[in-house]
Amino acid sequence: MAKLTALVFIVLATVALQSGGEVVVPFNSELYVPSADLNAFCTVQNETFVGWFKVDGDKRTKIDVVASRADVKANPGVLIETRSPNEKTCTLIFPKGSPVTIGGTYECTGSKSKASLVVQVRPNLGSLKKYQYLHIGKNEKIVLGAITYPYSTFVWKKNLVVIDFASDPRLTLEKDGSVVITNVKESDAGRYDVHIDWEGRNTADEIINVTVIEKPKFLSTPTPSTLKGITGYDYKFCCNHTGMPKPTLKWYKTQGSNEVQLDVTNPRYSVDANCMSIKTLGQSDAAQYKCTSTNSAGQASATVTIEKVGVKPSVDTLAEDSMLKSVNKPLEVECTGKGDPLPTMEWTNGGKVLANQKQEPGKSTMMFKSLRLKDTANYTCTARNGLFYDGKEVHASRNFQLNVIAKPLLNKNRTPSPVYSFLYNKNSVLVQCVFEGFPDPAVEITKNGVSLANGTIVASLYVTTTNLKDFGDYVCDAKNNHGSASHTVKLKEAVVPGKPINVKVKKTCKSALISWEPPVDNGGMQVLNYVITVHNSTTKFPSKNVIWKNLMHKIEYVFKPETTYKVELSARNIVGAGAPEVFTFTTNKYCKPGPPLISTIGGKRTKADLTVFGPDIKVTWKAPQDNGFDENLGYHVEWRVRKEFNQTEWEKSELLQKLEYDIKGLKKGKYEIRVYGVSKAGNGKSDMRVVNVDDHKDTTSTTFSPKLPETVADTLPTSTSTSFSTKLPETVAAMPTLPDGISQNKGTQGGPVAGERKGGLSKGTIAGIVIAILLIVLITIDLFCCFFNSCGLIFCCQRACCGGKYSPDGKSKKDSAEMEKLSKKPAPEDV
Repeated sequence: MAKLTALVFIVLATVALQSGGEVVVPFNSELYVPSADLNAFCTVQNETFVGWFKVDGDKRTKIDVVASRADVKANPGVLIETRSPNEKTCTLIFPKGSPVTIGGTYECTGSKSKASLVVQVRPNLGSLKKYQYLHIGKNEKIVLGAITYPYSTFVWKKNLVVIDFASDPRLTLEKDGSVVITNVKESDAGRYDVHIDWEGRNTADEIINVTVIEKPKFLSTPTPSTLKGITGYDYKFCCNHTGMPKPTLKWYKTQGSNEVQLDVTNPRYSVDANCMSIKTLGQSDAAQYKCTSTNSAGQASATVTIEKVGVKPSVDTLAEDSMLKSVNKPLEVECTGKGDPLPTMEWTNGGKVLANQKQEPGKSTMMFKSLRLKDTANYTCTARNGLFYDGKEVHASRNFQLNVIAKPLLNKNRTPSPVYSFLYNKNSVLVQCVFEGFPDPAVEITKNGVSLANGTIVASLYVTTTNLKDFGDYVCDAKNNHGSASHTVKLKEAVVPGKPINVKVKKTCKSALISWEPPVDNGGMQVLNYVITVHNSTTKFPSKNVIWKNLMHKIEYVFKPETTYKVELSARNIVGAGAPEVFTFTTNKYCKPGPPLISTIGGKRTKADLTVFGPDIKVTWKAPQDNGFDENLGYHVEWRVRKEFNQTEWEKSELLQKLEYDIKGLKKGKYEIRVYGVSKAGNGKSDMRVVNVDDHKDTTSTTFSPKLPETVADTLPTSTSTSFSTKLPETVAAMPTLPDGISQNKGTQGGPVAGERKGGLSKGTIAGIVIAILLIVLITIDLFCCFFNSCGLIFCCQRACCGGKYSPDGKSKKDSAEMEKLSKKPAPEDV
């Protein structure tokens, strides 16, 4: 039996050895040299070849299988050769000249096993540029191109100072050793040294000289870029430019398709720094002018085009620069001009374009059908043809003075009459006469044949009325070469004003608002205020003075409902109060009520950020202090979802005769709720609150554990632990209570909500503390009795548990007797 077992074992081992697969790569790493092919061999025995893979972290890229070596060209390929039925050679071929990025880890994978190969790539700086250029303001790179595998470490220096890439956010070091610079600056230029460490093999430092350059750009160019020139004017065009290295600027002139460099030998052309000048512009100068800025980084150009050379406008000499014409006569004045293009002619007076003119190309005619005295003025004729120079319009103009001959004519707006004052008025009043005419009239003021004042066009006199003789007629006479005129200004004694007009009353049950308009006759003096007096059949209220600007007044007295009141309203000026406007009104029986006061919402006293539980909530309120004399008020409750925009319509309750209402079916959200009273006079003011409605009630029970004060807890034995918890019934825990401690259940006085302390210790807590103190006192007394008097509960427990007779100190009575005997002192001896 043993021999048979050994034979079976040998057969099984042989089968296992013949069926075991193996993938073998002869070398763990290979060095790739771009100048030659690299062949990585892999032998696969007794299993299926899956493929060669490039492994980059979790990413596996399979290499394509080729039929022959000739098929391996730009990218690596796998050539499979069968050596025997159970053995294949799978060669990974890297062709000569492959990119250095082929470095990395590769796996030859079979159906059961695999083997790895690291393809190393050493630094190759054969194509390194020793001089590199960066452009200002761009994100650019100092290229090193040292792609290796495994990756190299690099130490960069600028001007022999090591660069700390962690401290400069503008600099980024790439895997190939290149340095990316964000927003290149002029200070980035200089010498850069780089040290490369690859697999512990240090290379000689490489030096790269970096030059920062900037393509030319213009800081300013000629504006506008296209213009119409003016013959005979001088022009200057500037192109202010910048760049690194400093660019050079050249000017070119293009006429048609022919572009040539500006001929500075022409005495009318000159170039100074960045500017080109043309003196005394002519027709031949109409062309495109281009400035070109060039440096090693590039080129920039800007152009300015003189598309046409015109002739500035001019105004021909008028037939007459000034003219005298009689009033009521017709008149036409023609104005013509020249220029290229032909100008538009326009007549103006004081900067305003005249409507009474006829305009044609190069001409405008000002026309008056019948001259009036006010047509006397200085008129301007202006020529414009759309040419600009140095940003301003070029124009020409001529003035024309027109004088309309007329006898004196009274200016009523500036000659007020009558003029009012009062006897012994400390302030002077102005008596003034204004006459117009051409030539300017002489004006004189007289009274009773006595000359008091004179002037040209205007005569003025200030009169102080200290005597009745100062009142009366003041005669104004005006004369010029073409006639005369006269006018009388009356100085009258002022009187009290008339009655206010259009008096209206807006009344309620306890107030009145009066409005009115000023009297038609103010008595010659400004109204200073209004006097309001109110009384009824039994009472006269104190009078009220209202300033003249206010034509409305709310009487502040508290009136009685359904009562008739008499009102006297009079206007007062400096002379005194005028006759009153008398009227009566009867107050209404009812007023609109004041706002009620919302007390609770959802069983909670109202406050900011109030949250209640829906969907049904109860709203309660207090009656308004002012019921509008209606003892039978009704109420409306309104509610809506609160929104910042597009508010919804209010939902409204029926008219209520009680001080509470249940709003039903509210969804979770923020609501506006308002309550207002309704009397026989109408709807009163509302009290509105904002409340958050949650969609469920908080029915969780609350467990609390009273904690003994530290002074008591410290006295308990350390081996004793006391704990208890009390859970309130759900019916009590769920019952809402108002903040003032009043339960909603029939309005009776309720305790605090379960789990909520309202201040002070509960009765259960006090009882627990008292019991604990009594236990401590009893245990202390019992211990004292046990040790000192051999009595007490603890002493009895010791006797029962331990047996024998024990003294309080734990020793037997025999031992105690012996000790007592030894402790006795011998009796003194007689000597």
